[in-house]
Amino acid sequence: MDKSTKNNGHQRNSGVELLRILAMLMIVLNHSPFSFLQGNILPHSGDLTLVTQAVLSSFGGIGDVLFFGITAWYLCDRAPSFRQSCKRAWKLEQELLFYSIGLFVLVAFVQFTFQDLLGLGTIGLLTLGVKSLFPTIMGFWWYPSAYILFTLLHYWIGDWVKSLSGKQHAMLCLVSLTIWSWTPLSKLYMSYGLLLFIFQYILISFVHWHTNIFSAHIGRIFAVTGFTLTIVGILLVFSLIGMSPHLGYFNSPRGLPALLTGVGLIVIASKSTWKSPIINYFASTMLAPYLILTYPAWNNYLQTSVKIFETGKTDWLIITTYFFTALIFISACFFIDVTRQKIFKVFLRRRGHWIDTLCNNLNSCRFLNTSTGSSRFGVCGLSESAGVEQASGDVVGEVAKTQGDAS
Repeated sequence: MDKSTKNNGHQRNSGVELLRILAMLMIVLNHSPFSFLQGNILPHSGDLTLVTQAVLSSFGGIGDVLFFGITAWYLCDRAPSFRQSCKRAWKLEQELLFYSIGLFVLVAFVQFTFQDLLGLGTIGLLTLGVKSLFPTIMGFWWYPSAYILFTLLHYWIGDWVKSLSGKQHAMLCLVSLTIWSWTPLSKLYMSYGLLLFIFQYILISFVHWHTNIFSAHIGRIFAVTGFTLTIVGILLVFSLIGMSPHLGYFNSPRGLPALLTGVGLIVIASKSTWKSPIINYFASTMLAPYLILTYPAWNNYLQTSVKIFETGKTDWLIITTYFFTALIFISACFFIDVTRQKIFKVFLRRRGHWIDTLCNNLNSCRFLNTSTGSSRFGVCGLSESAGVEQASGDVVGEVAKTQGDAS
């Protein structure tokens, strides 16, 4: 079983891991070609259908909150360690390279075999190839790129947030929510990226470290309130303005409705003691659907295919078909990622060994181990004792394997 299914030597909470699967389903439904809202209005849409599309599209924001929120929840259990952050980042980078290069090879094959079926052209294909070699630097996928930055900074971010008193942490949460979450007009540079993850980590860590306050009952109140705000807000905007860009607020992981719903569901799931190796193993593959679906070369072709499929179909049949197609797609990605895991297990047995070697050498360096250069976890948290973490599954789940640990 993949390491990402474990937490501190024990099986992870399967209630939380089941949320990771649910989050990916929401994210897949929110992305092309399965998007219900982002430019993909159904051909025969009446008022009821449009409202249904808007409500279903709002699940993407909840999925984003859940996906990173679960990772942040696990990170709160560990002492910040720069060594482990580097290992997590490197393992995730290897996974990104596997998919970016593998998908590029597939795209190149399709491009040459079917005479520019994807419409990339020679220059477009070469550009795609260069970006595929450097997926993180080029920001190929926003979620894992931002996560790698966050995990490299987590040693300092986590240490700083942990040093706050309960009152200071609560005030920080209140100020952050006031600035970024209460209105669709107050974005203040809160895009999909590192700042969003820091913002969510501040909120999640407060909830995690004050679990005596946040019971399962409070979690249910949060979830119901957030979902109610979503429904009521969408109905209000739709009745006053119609299909407006402001509806995107309810699909935003910074928005109060998505945050309340996502955090509430995490709190409820965290109270569970359910353990299922099957659920945990399936959850460890949940980054793959996001990486495959959002690979840039597919977008135009899939959008065209979707429009052809919609011709002559009723709206409800289209919605139902999209939903079951998303389930089939996620299931197929499970088998693809299981294959990747097996390949890595055979050929990349010591994926973070060079980082351990480098950190050990730095720790033994007399110059770096002066009284001004040391920290409670060794040089910059490089000490091996600084909390070993199950890394590759940590973007999704700790990007669930990645991220064992995306809209």
